[in-house]
Amino acid sequence: MRASPYDLRSFRCEPIRIETSEGRDEYLQCQKKITEKADSLRQKLLKACKRILVALCQEVWPVVLGISIKMGKGSQADIASSYRVDLRTFQRGLSRFNETGQTAPRPRGHRQALYSGKQLKALAQLGGKHPDATLEELKNMSGVKGSIMAVQRALNRLGARYKRNASRQRARPGGCKSLEKAVDPRGGQT
Repeated sequence: MRASPYDLRSFRCEPIRIETSEGRDEYLQCQKKITEKADSLRQKLLKACKRILVALCQEVWPVVLGISIKMGKGSQADIASSYRVDLRTFQRGLSRFNETGQTAPRPRGHRQALYSGKQLKALAQLGGKHPDATLEELKNMSGVKGSIMAVQRALNRLGARYKRNASRQRARPGGCKSLEKAVDPRGGQT
């Protein structure tokens, strides 16, 4: 406003005379100061807008995807690029829509542990009775269908040592004898 043709001295704005080289230099300096002051605000505003857009996209994306699929406009690649999502993301959404009629992502979470409660206690007792048993052998003896990694994770939760090598080889001193002590006889872990 100080460079405008209006007299703003009553508002405590001294005019900048841009018709002179000194006035143009002063004007440039003032503009640089304004830009520097506004930069941090601009960055904060951009971050806030990005957060809002991400949240909005998470809410709106399933609706938009459903509408686009029903309208059948363009190829999958065209629809995906128009919403700026990867083609594979679009295809997963389309597959879910065709299977369930929904486009919202599936809930995420972990499966429950195969060995818990009674199974965990039984595994501890098996390990105590068979200290030289390998993970594979403990899995087979327990009767629980799962991987040897499930057995290993259960033994780790018990704080027990286990044998990884074949049963014909000697176990370390102490073996898995601590397994029975790792589970409280009342059903809980110690």
